[in-house]
Amino acid sequence: VDAAQRAFGGRGTTVLRRMRAPALGGRAAMGLLREELARRGAENHEHELQPVVRATAGHPRAIRRAGFALRASDPRAVATFFTDASGPAAGLYEAMWGTAWRDAPAAAREAVLAVLALRRAGIVAHAANVARAVGDDAARAARGVEDALDAGLLIGTPEGSLATAAMLRRWLEREEVPQRLPRRARSTAPRST
Repeated sequence: VDAAQRAFGGRGTTVLRRMRAPALGGRAAMGLLREELARRGAENHEHELQPVVRATAGHPRAIRRAGFALRASDPRAVATFFTDASGPAAGLYEAMWGTAWRDAPAAAREAVLAVLALRRAGIVAHAANVARAVGDDAARAARGVEDALDAGLLIGTPEGSLATAAMLRRWLEREEVPQRLPRRARSTAPRST
């Protein structure tokens, strides 16, 4: 960051920002993976690569890492690495989510865990349900959701509810972060219909 500040003449102003990119669709994800393999002089049949594409959930950085991992491992093993957040995927997940998770305010982490628990229970993860699930006042819960969205820990769905990236869920499971609703919230959270 210091070198970038000097290069752009800034004093104490950070010129680097984190950018969010949407997940790639199936064809684009497969195209990127095949491009990575070709760049490394490797080749696999598309049907062999489908599990890898699914396991990386269309995330460009994960797809590139998978392309690298395919040099040493077969596609099934690479898909398992990304599904289990193990092997070469473990470090990537830590790099992608570790700092954001640890730096997020407690209310943001609670909102993420509430979204995971609500969705697992079949409950629509709208902001009001998240607030009820964490047992907070609406203003604190709204700040938590906003902070989690800003950190990239939550994403909005086209239906207007909240979700997490599949890879974040896998990383949290790997880190053994408890992902259940507090007892007081289970009885008050409304079910989806």
